Amino acid sequence: MSSAEPDDHELIKRITRGDPIAADIFVDRYKRLIDSILKRNYRLPNDVAQDLFQDVFVKLREDNYRRLRIWRGKG
Repeated sequence: MSSAEPDDHELIKRITRGDPIAADIFVDRYKRLIDSILKRNYRLPNDVAQDLFQDVFVKLREDNYRRLRIWRGKG
């Protein structure tokens, strides 16, 4: 993460305020991590992992980022 990019706390604040650029940064920041977890830990094929990854972020958005709003910086 470069010094110009927001930390996770700031990024989540921006997302929950409706900043679409912050949401894009969030997805870009975590897509490799989530992809590797889905493939390595759950042994999902690439196409299934990609679909699940998309579903997670669509549901976050549809739920108005409720899970991000209650995040307290741990986990």
